Amino acid sequence: MINKIKKIATLSAALCFSLFISCETDGIKENAFDTKTSNPLPISFEQLSDNSSALNELKTAAKVLDTNQKPLPNIVLDTVITWAASDGFYYEKIGEDVYGNPDKGTTIKYSIVFEDSNYTYVYNSSNSDYIALPKWDNTKLRNSFTYSFESKSWSLNRLVRYQVQNSDPNFNTYYSAITDSRIRFGWYIDSRDTYANYRHDVFLNGVKIEENHTFRARGNYYSINSLNENTTYKIKIVAKDQNNEGKLRIKYFSQKTANKIFISDFEIKALKITDNSVKFSWTIPEITNSSASIAYFQLQFSNISDGIHGSIGTTLGKTVDLDNEVTLNFLFNADGKINGIYSPETIGPNSREVGYINEFSRTILPQSISFYLIVDVVVPSNNPNEPYYTEYKRERLGPIQLLQN
Repeated sequence: MINKIKKIATLSAALCFSLFISCETDGIKENAFDTKTSNPLPISFEQLSDNSSALNELKTAAKVLDTNQKPLPNIVLDTVITWAASDGFYYEKIGEDVYGNPDKGTTIKYSIVFEDSNYTYVYNSSNSDYIALPKWDNTKLRNSFTYSFESKSWSLNRLVRYQVQNSDPNFNTYYSAITDSRIRFGWYIDSRDTYANYRHDVFLNGVKIEENHTFRARGNYYSINSLNENTTYKIKIVAKDQNNEGKLRIKYFSQKTANKIFISDFEIKALKITDNSVKFSWTIPEITNSSASIAYFQLQFSNISDGIHGSIGTTLGKTVDLDNEVTLNFLFNADGKINGIYSPETIGPNSREVGYINEFSRTILPQSISFYLIVDVVVPSNNPNEPYYTEYKRERLGPIQLLQN
């Protein structure tokens, strides 16, 4: 074990010397390059191969250290670094890997094979692609290089801007809805007037699910659907500057979906139907998998178009507490056509008064029209440690008709 530790220490010292950085340094310096020298070229491929082998041996040897031993210096850091080109392509260093994200298309994974004070060298095994990414001077675009085995030399790849990234405090997010299966949110950078300055890539748990997203108007929302309940998701938004400067703004955040609220089935039945009214009731459903309870019942009316008269879908208000028996009185004009509905036991939108009149503004219906009566059960979540959301359950009665005169 002692010999292994000595070997590790020797490798560590040699490698730190070749990296031109102190073994005690735990971070990447943005200005590690000596500015008196301009645009240094990458090291030779032979040097890269030698240093890559030493680095891999060091990583392998490090695994045999006892947990009580002092760990080796972080040769490959966990800091998130990006290199962005003006055409929308960008590389992102996460842990020991670098991910190449084309403006459009699939993300490419590269392994870090070596780093010195001037470049991060990465390799993709599927196409034997070696790339040297500059790691100094984030004030301007710098050359990156790709190794050509044909000419046995480094050639220009693309101009990129090197940036050390943290989650941008001026990258603001806000939520519209969080349910057991959906996260709906929006964002803006600095102000709501900057939407046109960026195109956005959206990542969920490290996988790109949207590329070059743009908002058509202020306040637009983005939805991530088909999620699992009670699960924390890591979301990343990469904003790509549209001024051809190769600049990125990044937002990292996590959001947990809510526990699913289960609402049992329930039944609706008509108690009395006359030529101008319907009295109906419904059973109270059960709520499970949550301590939440029913807030109220929302009622709606929807007629079936007869080919002459249009279809109406309209609210009839919400019940007071858990009242589950309601009478609807239909209103008629001088020609005997239905032009509204009065519900003496419900509360209308934006009102606290019981007794709601819904007058039809456009479509007038014949007294013989067929229609549905709809009941929505509304159950808001009540756990302060979970995202707030509202679950619904809908049943309908019909089609039914008023008694004919």
